Amino acid sequence: MITFNRVIALPDQDSGLSKGYVRLANCHIGTCVDDKSKFIRRIPVKIANQDNQSWIVAYPLGSNGLKGLNKTSLALDYDFRLLLGVNKSKTTNLLATKATYFEQLAWYCSHPDNATKTSMRLGVIGCLLGMVSLIISIF
Repeated sequence: MITFNRVIALPDQDSGLSKGYVRLANCHIGTCVDDKSKFIRRIPVKIANQDNQSWIVAYPLGSNGLKGLNKTSLALDYDFRLLLGVNKSKTTNLLATKATYFEQLAWYCSHPDNATKTSMRLGVIGCLLGMVSLIISIF
Protein backbone atom coordinates (compact mmCIF):
# COMPACT_ATOMS: atom_id res chain seq x y z
CA MET A 1 0.00 0.00 0.00
CA ILE A 2 1.59 3.23 -1.18
CA THR A 3 0.26 6.79 -1.01
CA PHE A 4 0.85 9.23 -3.86
CA ASN A 5 0.28 12.98 -3.71
CA ARG A 6 1.09 14.08 -7.27
CA VAL A 7 -0.07 12.99 -10.72
CA ILE A 8 1.75 13.68 -13.97
CA ALA A 9 0.67 13.05 -17.55
CA LEU A 10 1.41 9.68 -19.09
CA PRO A 11 3.20 9.81 -22.48
CA ASP A 12 1.05 9.31 -25.58
CA GLN A 13 2.59 5.91 -26.41
CA ASP A 14 1.34 4.54 -23.06
CA SER A 15 -2.05 6.26 -23.05
CA GLY A 16 -5.46 4.79 -23.83
CA LEU A 17 -8.18 2.90 -21.99
CA SER A 18 -7.33 -0.34 -23.77
CA LYS A 19 -3.79 -0.26 -22.35
CA GLY A 20 -4.59 0.79 -18.80
CA TYR A 21 -1.01 1.58 -17.73
CA VAL A 22 0.25 3.55 -14.79
CA ARG A 23 3.91 4.54 -14.53
CA LEU A 24 5.53 4.45 -11.09
CA ALA A 25 9.02 5.25 -9.89
CA ASN A 26 11.30 2.24 -10.27
CA CYS A 27 11.67 1.98 -6.47
CA HIS A 28 8.02 0.83 -6.34
CA ILE A 29 8.43 -1.89 -9.00
CA GLY A 30 9.68 -5.29 -7.87
CA THR A 31 10.80 -8.35 -9.76
CA CYS A 32 9.78 -11.05 -7.31
CA VAL A 33 6.18 -11.99 -6.60
CA ASP A 34 7.15 -12.77 -2.98
CA ASP A 35 8.06 -9.12 -2.32
CA LYS A 36 4.84 -7.77 -0.79
CA SER A 37 6.08 -4.18 -0.43
CA LYS A 38 6.44 -3.57 -4.19
CA PHE A 39 4.24 -3.88 -7.26
CA ILE A 40 5.05 -6.38 -9.98
CA ARG A 41 5.03 -5.23 -13.61
CA ARG A 42 1.69 -5.90 -15.34
CA ILE A 43 0.05 -7.33 -12.21
CA PRO A 44 -3.09 -5.19 -11.65
CA VAL A 45 -3.13 -2.52 -8.95
CA LYS A 46 -6.07 -0.61 -7.56
CA ILE A 47 -5.58 3.14 -7.39
CA ALA A 48 -8.14 4.86 -5.17
CA ASN A 49 -8.74 8.55 -4.64
CA GLN A 50 -9.14 8.94 -0.89
CA ASP A 51 -10.97 12.25 -1.28
CA ASN A 52 -13.91 11.09 -3.42
CA GLN A 53 -13.71 7.26 -3.10
CA SER A 54 -13.39 6.70 -6.88
CA TRP A 55 -10.98 3.99 -8.02
CA ILE A 56 -9.46 2.36 -11.08
CA VAL A 57 -7.49 -0.78 -11.88
CA ALA A 58 -4.29 -0.29 -13.88
CA TYR A 59 -1.15 -2.18 -14.83
CA PRO A 60 2.03 -0.74 -13.26
CA LEU A 61 5.19 -0.13 -15.25
CA GLY A 62 8.53 1.43 -14.31
CA SER A 63 9.38 5.06 -14.95
CA ASN A 64 11.09 4.57 -18.34
CA GLY A 65 12.96 7.84 -17.78
CA LEU A 66 9.76 9.90 -17.45
CA LYS A 67 10.56 13.41 -16.20
CA GLY A 68 8.97 14.47 -12.93
CA LEU A 69 8.23 10.95 -11.69
CA ASN A 70 9.44 10.34 -8.14
CA LYS A 71 8.55 8.30 -5.04
CA THR A 72 5.42 10.32 -4.29
CA SER A 73 4.09 10.73 -7.83
CA LEU A 74 2.61 8.53 -10.51
CA ALA A 75 1.82 8.98 -14.20
CA LEU A 76 -1.75 8.46 -15.45
CA ASP A 77 -3.36 9.16 -18.79
CA TYR A 78 -6.14 11.70 -19.24
CA ASP A 79 -9.00 9.19 -19.02
CA PHE A 80 -7.80 7.70 -15.72
CA ARG A 81 -7.22 11.16 -14.24
CA LEU A 82 -10.77 12.07 -15.25
CA LEU A 83 -12.22 8.90 -13.69
CA LEU A 84 -10.34 9.53 -10.44
CA GLY A 85 -11.28 13.20 -10.41
CA VAL A 86 -7.70 14.43 -10.10
CA ASN A 87 -5.90 17.28 -11.81
CA LYS A 88 -2.26 16.90 -12.76
CA SER A 89 -1.40 20.33 -11.38
CA LYS A 90 -2.93 19.89 -7.92
CA THR A 91 -2.01 17.83 -4.87
CA THR A 92 -3.89 14.56 -4.66
CA ASN A 93 -4.47 11.82 -2.12
CA LEU A 94 -4.17 8.53 -4.03
CA LEU A 95 -3.67 5.12 -2.49
CA ALA A 96 -2.30 2.22 -4.55
CA THR A 97 -2.78 -1.41 -3.47
CA LYS A 98 -2.65 -4.74 -5.24
CA ALA A 99 -6.03 -5.41 -6.85
CA THR A 100 -7.94 -8.45 -5.63
CA TYR A 101 -9.68 -10.79 -8.05
CA PHE A 102 -13.11 -9.36 -7.23
CA GLU A 103 -11.91 -5.76 -7.62
CA GLN A 104 -10.61 -6.66 -11.08
CA LEU A 105 -13.90 -8.34 -11.92
CA ALA A 106 -15.89 -5.30 -10.74
CA TRP A 107 -13.62 -2.92 -12.66
CA TYR A 108 -13.88 -4.77 -15.95
CA CYS A 109 -17.65 -5.23 -15.61
CA SER A 110 -18.00 -1.45 -15.27
CA HIS A 111 -15.09 -0.47 -17.56
CA PRO A 112 -15.41 2.84 -19.45
CA ASP A 113 -14.58 1.09 -22.74
CA ASN A 114 -17.81 -0.49 -24.04
CA ALA A 115 -16.07 -3.38 -25.82
CA THR A 116 -14.25 -4.43 -22.64
CA LYS A 117 -17.33 -3.98 -20.47
CA THR A 118 -19.60 -5.97 -22.82
CA SER A 119 -17.19 -8.87 -23.27
CA MET A 120 -16.60 -9.14 -19.52
CA ARG A 121 -20.32 -9.08 -18.75
CA LEU A 122 -20.97 -11.77 -21.37
CA GLY A 123 -18.21 -13.89 -19.84
CA VAL A 124 -19.70 -13.56 -16.34
CA ILE A 125 -23.21 -14.39 -17.64
CA GLY A 126 -21.83 -17.42 -19.49
CA CYS A 127 -20.07 -18.64 -16.35
CA LEU A 128 -23.23 -18.23 -14.26
CA LEU A 129 -25.36 -20.04 -16.84
CA GLY A 130 -22.80 -22.84 -16.92
CA MET A 131 -23.01 -23.25 -13.14
CA VAL A 132 -26.81 -23.23 -13.26
CA SER A 133 -26.83 -25.92 -15.96
CA LEU A 134 -24.37 -28.01 -13.94
CA ILE A 135 -26.59 -27.81 -10.86
CA ILE A 136 -29.68 -28.69 -12.92
CA SER A 137 -27.93 -31.69 -14.52
CA ILE A 138 -26.85 -33.04 -11.12
CA PHE A 139 -30.38 -32.94 -9.69
